[in-house]
Amino acid sequence: MRVGFIGLGNMGAPMAGFVLGAGFSLVINDLRREAAAPLLERGAVWAESPRDVAAQCDVICTCVPGPPEMQAVTLGAGGVLESVTPGSVVIDHTTNAPAVVRDVGVAMKARGAHMLDAPLDGGREGALEGQLTLFVGGDEAVMRRVKPVLDTFSRSVVWVGELGAGSITKIVHNALAMSIDLLLAECLTLGAKAGVAVPRLVEAFREG
Repeated sequence: MRVGFIGLGNMGAPMAGFVLGAGFSLVINDLRREAAAPLLERGAVWAESPRDVAAQCDVICTCVPGPPEMQAVTLGAGGVLESVTPGSVVIDHTTNAPAVVRDVGVAMKARGAHMLDAPLDGGREGALEGQLTLFVGGDEAVMRRVKPVLDTFSRSVVWVGELGAGSITKIVHNALAMSIDLLLAECLTLGAKAGVAVPRLVEAFREG
């Protein structure tokens, strides 16, 4: 498989690096050519646009800031849709809107291509260590076909259902994590106001 990677930011660059390190041929694109320099030095191939990435690759990964950017690189002028080939797999790692993912999936299907949404958990540290968790929505058989690529930068790949389910899972997961953080802050505040030193509370919570 020849892999394309669009979006070489804090998350995308290390992820693409693991793909390259695993021996896959890699074609890359980003708004900033300079972001690609380390990967180009290691043997990756530069493409001038997402369209050029798709024309050369069997698997096309996108990892961009949000839904508008993902729509632009897939459906916009010079985007993936213009040259994606039948049988190719487009994998979106963006924290995305489920409706956007499904709309792009319909467009890709019309061209004979497959779409997976596979948002990430693990943050920058997980990306740097190749220890991300992926929540994957889409055809499970297609996911299994491209799993060797996903395994290069992940410790866990979890299939969660039809296309869009990955994005839903990521949103719910983020909500849970934020709720836990808020609850922890409230509990520490309560304990501190009642007279227990915060370091002692943290130690007690850790041991409890």
